[in-house]
Amino acid sequence: MKKENVYKKGGKTLVSKVKASPNLKKSIKKAVDLIGGLEKVVSSGDKVIVKPNFNSDDPFPASSDPEFVKAAVSLLYEAGASQVVIIESSGMPWLPTRNVLDKTGMLRAAEECGAELRILDDREWVDVEIEGKRWKKVSIAKDALEEDAKFVWFPCMKTHRYA
Repeated sequence: MKKENVYKKGGKTLVSKVKASPNLKKSIKKAVDLIGGLEKVVSSGDKVIVKPNFNSDDPFPASSDPEFVKAAVSLLYEAGASQVVIIESSGMPWLPTRNVLDKTGMLRAAEECGAELRILDDREWVDVEIEGKRWKKVSIAKDALEEDAKFVWFPCMKTHRYA
């Protein structure tokens, strides 16, 4: 089911940029508030699935910052989410994912912020047809396809060459 991006104005995706402060949670909230706030997408009682980027056990910026994920999950709960689930599967050379999450500190961070953690290594994956230019079908974890959940991506904004 294709969902419309609610963070748009005049047909363009909204982006905010804030100077990070020592209070990471406050900086994240300010950045999201500048484009309309979490209340545009998270309502009381919502289930939210969070997908960080822990392809390897390389530290931030090559992987998501566990403290960022923890702060953002806290904001999702404050916005009304009743359940936050973090899902992840690392790249083949770094499996098992649990070791990656332990080494990077994400296991601890997930526990501290009260999120459920689902490691996708041994969970069910399904093929999904897409309208891509190069690929017409992809394999995706069934956990990422929960119809009643909101989905939040935490990509790493980097190039592999310079990260």
